[in-house]
Amino acid sequence: MEIVSLLKPYLQNKDASLLSLIQRRDDAIAQQMTRLKASPGYDDTGYVEYSTVLDSQRRQLSAAVNALAEALSKISLQVS
Repeated sequence: MEIVSLLKPYLQNKDASLLSLIQRRDDAIAQQMTRLKASPGYDDTGYVEYSTVLDSQRRQLSAAVNALAEALSKISLQVS
């Protein structure tokens, strides 16, 4: 997340808890994606083919991505 990296010093001073929340939610996505890794993976992507991902896994990943998006949306309140 390039924008978070660029704003990290500012966010650390302005709202360290938001920065921590973003990192935790990003880590949660990374952990879920680790479970979907395959070598070489579908079409050499490094991940399984999406059609083989269980509905429950899709819902979990979707919830994690939505949670991260919600946290990221709060950045604009800190920099405006």
